[in-house]
Amino acid sequence: MKGPIIEMQAMHFGYPQSEAVFEGINFAVFEGDFLALIGPNGGGKTTLLKLMLGLLTPSKGQITVFNNTLSSANPKLGYVPQFASHIQDFPLTVWQFVSQGRLNSGRHNFWLTRTDKKQIQHALKATNTEHFAKRSLTQLSGGQKQRVLIARALASEPQVLLLDEPTAHLDTSSSLKIFDLLTELNQHTTLVLVSHDMELVNRYANKVVNVNHGLSWQPSKNMNNLEANHQ
Repeated sequence: MKGPIIEMQAMHFGYPQSEAVFEGINFAVFEGDFLALIGPNGGGKTTLLKLMLGLLTPSKGQITVFNNTLSSANPKLGYVPQFASHIQDFPLTVWQFVSQGRLNSGRHNFWLTRTDKKQIQHALKATNTEHFAKRSLTQLSGGQKQRVLIARALASEPQVLLLDEPTAHLDTSSSLKIFDLLTELNQHTTLVLVSHDMELVNRYANKVVNVNHGLSWQPSKNMNNLEANHQ
């Protein structure tokens, strides 16, 4: 087996003026994982994602991404934040919004090359959003907006995609479509996601970690007892 592409060793973290969130945890993500982070609100799931992304810094221990010590955001990691209703107010088309992912990828700052435009188109096609690329964000449904958020992250060509509750506020049908999309993306992209939807986690994820100020690995096909504790 290849070594982990994201690894935390004896990692400690806490916010100022509050109790520690994590103390001495060990955690690893391997290539090809479809890894779900579950657990109660306030248990540290989003914090764990932000630590992997380099948005937060551990007080002790080490985080490595692709065998390099994490000191800042890594362009090989893509991030899809929690569904943000504020994108409703963005005066942008879908294409313009997705192109931001390319401009923010660290390759350049001010213009799009032919290669960039090709990758943006690829991200739109991969998320089935190309047919409404010219529409305003204000005209989209919740499920369409979530796909657009994923497309923006894909525009930077990440090897790992981290998603924070990608089906929050979506109905069952839209949630299923998002997880079907993620399954397709997982053929070429490693996935780590936060989710409260235990049924979908059980159906789609190949690894499950319960996060509650510590980590415990769970069998993805035996979630009933966790669901009772999670609610």
